[in-house]
Amino acid sequence: MIRRILTVAAFLGFLATVSSCTKETENDPVTINAKDEVNVSVLAGKIVTVDFRTDGIAGAETPAAISVANGDKIKLPKLTLSKEAAEFMVHKGWSDGTNFYEPEKEYDVTGNTVFNAVWAFKPLKQEALEGLLKYVDFDSDEVVEIPLEGTVKNLNKLVEKISEAISHSNLKVVLDLSRVEELEKVSLGTDTEEDIEQLVYLYGLILPETVKKVTIYGSRIQEFTIPKYVVDVTLKGNNKLTSLKFEDGSVCDELTIEEAANLESIDLPKTSLCSVKIANCPKLKSIEVTSSYLDEWAFEGCTALESVTLNESISEIKDGTFFVCESLKSITIPKTVTEIGASAFAGCKSLQSIVIPSAVKEIGSSAFAYCESLTSVEVKVKTEEDGVVLPDIETNIFGSGALTQYDAEKEERSYRDNLKITFTKPDGKKAKKSEIPNFAECDWRTAVMNVLHIPDDDETGTPLTGEKLTEYIDSHFDFEKEDETKTK
Repeated sequence: MIRRILTVAAFLGFLATVSSCTKETENDPVTINAKDEVNVSVLAGKIVTVDFRTDGIAGAETPAAISVANGDKIKLPKLTLSKEAAEFMVHKGWSDGTNFYEPEKEYDVTGNTVFNAVWAFKPLKQEALEGLLKYVDFDSDEVVEIPLEGTVKNLNKLVEKISEAISHSNLKVVLDLSRVEELEKVSLGTDTEEDIEQLVYLYGLILPETVKKVTIYGSRIQEFTIPKYVVDVTLKGNNKLTSLKFEDGSVCDELTIEEAANLESIDLPKTSLCSVKIANCPKLKSIEVTSSYLDEWAFEGCTALESVTLNESISEIKDGTFFVCESLKSITIPKTVTEIGASAFAGCKSLQSIVIPSAVKEIGSSAFAYCESLTSVEVKVKTEEDGVVLPDIETNIFGSGALTQYDAEKEERSYRDNLKITFTKPDGKKAKKSEIPNFAECDWRTAVMNVLHIPDDDETGTPLTGEKLTEYIDSHFDFEKEDETKTK
């Protein structure tokens, strides 16, 4: 999280009350209108007076500003706050809109420049922050960082109060909890069976080292960095979230992200996570999965996902892992995978080819159903004395030719007439039909037949039968020819 310094007037609605000081003694209070040109010496050592306004003043200027001419040298003063304001904030320095300037240092000025006072909140206890909310005018679109300290009795309730106060503004509140004591779990928002409402009005969150578990439902957090000491993260319905990162050395072992409509990038930790699920994130285009374990339906509904790199030690692609990842064109399945679950790639309508490693022993129902662009399936096989060993499959792994969930209303069937299957032996050669025991009744043959549109016989005008049907079905397998093999 990038920490930004607050221009306090824009957040609090403080209004600088212009006072005409007839005596310029060191203790006279001074307030400055941003439009006035003021001699720097007038501000030195003075008390800047600010007033709380319960109704707030939209567009209130910052409490202090200095205008200087081109070519001047200037030493910007350190401002002293009134007692009331000093309970909540400190003067950090000055800004010309682009650069930050420390007090009591001399700078050369080029061009006509207006320096505005820059303020920041002091670390506040929970009671102080709740009291401060009563005076806040949130008519602003600034990024505001509020640091808390001490203990927090009910963080979710506190965030609800903040959210209620800023719910009708564009203010971006970053809640800094890094100084909070004895906080092991952060749980914000409420999970519901229906669509989660965006009721956590936080732009950012900074966590203390004591936190081990983070659960957030329906926040407006846009960028989030997970500290290395957090082990369990659940983010659901956070539709403003655009990017997620993990600190180096992360020990996170469980990550669940669901329904993040604007999430575009995730930088996972380099160490293997225990469990990963990142589902229904329709803007996520690519990800490198460092985990050796993926949950069921891990990337379900990530419709923009084009590129996936899987951990080389992953052993199973579970049910629905890439369900309806409509933009996924290709993926490399690691050699360590032994099982591909039901509907694992179902609905990947852009997937053109797939290579199934020889370690795969089982492929579940509808694993490649509704993959309408899939034309090439290469199956790496093992060989034994009696022939080639194929993975066990359900006969509907490519679908069944039934109405698809996408085209049911059009009554179009999911035929796959361009599908071609190749069985590749350890020596890199294609398998022969004769090397597959009882190929005529092989489940792989049945699976292909189930998604073929059987053409009509040119002679009879009726669907193919007998030897012609056998030849047509077998033409969808790229076998090494028997006669060519015998001549080698």
